[in-house]
Amino acid sequence: MHWERIDQRIDVRADFRAGEATPRLFRLGRRLHRILRVNARWSERQGRSLQHFFAVTTESRDTYQLCFDGEQLAWRADAVMYEG
Repeated sequence: MHWERIDQRIDVRADFRAGEATPRLFRLGRRLHRILRVNARWSERQGRSLQHFFAVTTESRDTYQLCFDGEQLAWRADAVMYEG
């Protein structure tokens, strides 16, 4: 297993309930990634912006770190850890 830095804006489909976001799937390049589970979530303040981070496992069993920028209302994929 190895980590690879991505740092790319992505499109995400997420549920927002009771003030909490849960990503369900995302598109990175031309590939659609379905999320099987959210392994961890945390928030960090970067200047005025609150960044919401998610460690998610996809159908391919790879683990991605996603980030939702609360000020810009934008998602990005920060990194991936490949299973194989």
